[in-house]
Amino acid sequence: MHDTFEGLYSRLGGIRDSILSDAIMFNQFTSETRAKQPEQEFITRKLEELNIDDYEVDEAGNVSVHLNTTRDLIDKSLLLFVQIHRNKFSIADRFIELSAERAYGAGIAESALAASVLINLLHLLRSAAPPLGADVIFLFSPAPEYEGRFSALESFVERHQHHLAAAVEVNGIALGEIGYRSVGEYTLDIRSRTPLMEWSDTIKQIDAVSAMDVLTELASRLKSIGWPGKSGVFINIANLTSNMKLHKIPSKAMMRLDIMAHDNSYLDFAKNVVDATVAKLSKELKTVIEMKEVMHIPSNTMMENHPFLQKAIETFKVNNVRTKLGLINDEATVLLSRGIPCISTGVTRGEVALEEEYIEIQPLETGLKVIASLIAVTQLYMNERKDGDPDEG
Repeated sequence: MHDTFEGLYSRLGGIRDSILSDAIMFNQFTSETRAKQPEQEFITRKLEELNIDDYEVDEAGNVSVHLNTTRDLIDKSLLLFVQIHRNKFSIADRFIELSAERAYGAGIAESALAASVLINLLHLLRSAAPPLGADVIFLFSPAPEYEGRFSALESFVERHQHHLAAAVEVNGIALGEIGYRSVGEYTLDIRSRTPLMEWSDTIKQIDAVSAMDVLTELASRLKSIGWPGKSGVFINIANLTSNMKLHKIPSKAMMRLDIMAHDNSYLDFAKNVVDATVAKLSKELKTVIEMKEVMHIPSNTMMENHPFLQKAIETFKVNNVRTKLGLINDEATVLLSRGIPCISTGVTRGEVALEEEYIEIQPLETGLKVIASLIAVTQLYMNERKDGDPDEG
């Protein structure tokens, strides 16, 4: 297997331009087509162009291809996946500008690049001669219908979890950052409503409060709570808006609130504190405060000495990529919560910011080699487990 993958590594540079081209087309296609699921349409069209017609599309919209060149039907598989995120930028903002070192444009650094990497890597592995002796499921999971609810990915993992040995989520950027644990999180929408008032009304009612007053007071109380240091609890005021109009006092306001903690028990404790604080303030001010749970992600992690994580770290070192352990993407907790070893990593470096989004072109070949190496070492990891325990997998 080692010699076969060495031959593959020498061909990785040859698919770099194809990846960039596909990423640019993905970025434009998904804004120009009227398809209900434009990302899915682009991916399936591209697979068919490459004569990969054995893909499957399930009821949830997941597109998957099972590459099994081990000829062992009872082997477990490595899941190599990308979570698609919908690009909400205009066609003009999505225009990609290329320089010798970088590709600039809104959307290029996320789903567009990651999906293109998986498509081209799949094609390269499929056409390898002799066969690589690998068992990999390539998965393109569709954009969530609701924020933070990865129901399509959950349904896929639910059906296949007993056949998955490990998983790698491929991101566009953050090459060298290995995500392996998640912070527990609640995301809440909190809304307040107060009677509609003119500016002149505040002169008559000195103690009157606006909807924005209510939420700023709530934010102040929550931020002033002295959480235990070891809890890792953090309250993040992500957004605060109102229906402010000229010469009107805001009667409606909304706050997006994130509660984060390292441990699930502290996370639930903090959520209960927020609930109680909201109820108390509503009673004090005699006003309506409504709270809706948008997202709940439990804290999950792999032990740092887990063999899969250690092999992944070694893979980066062998490829001269400086590594940093950190947080995994929210969607990857779907696998961790089911006991499936999972990491996330990027294939190049870049930046996603309001002012500018770009990827670096030169590190892309190194990122591809890291992903290919992860496939190789994971296959060895699976073979070692199978040889060590004949009854497993």
